[in-house]
Amino acid sequence: MNLQVAHGEVHGLLGPNGAGKTTLVKILATTLLPTSGTVRVYGHDVVAQAAAVRREIGLVLGGTAASTRD
Repeated sequence: MNLQVAHGEVHGLLGPNGAGKTTLVKILATTLLPTSGTVRVYGHDVVAQAAAVRREIGLVLGGTAASTRD
């Protein structure tokens, strides 16, 4: 995969279950190491410069909402 997002652009990831969307986001956020290839965020390698990547990004992961019963 080759993805470049310019400064100020906003992109979304769409795909079926199991397509790798969450895996890609976790790699970009440095919470999961890539098994091959090179990943850079703002020019920083996500493996060798993880702390620099973390200083540059913000991430909120969602999940299923807890339901309350009356």
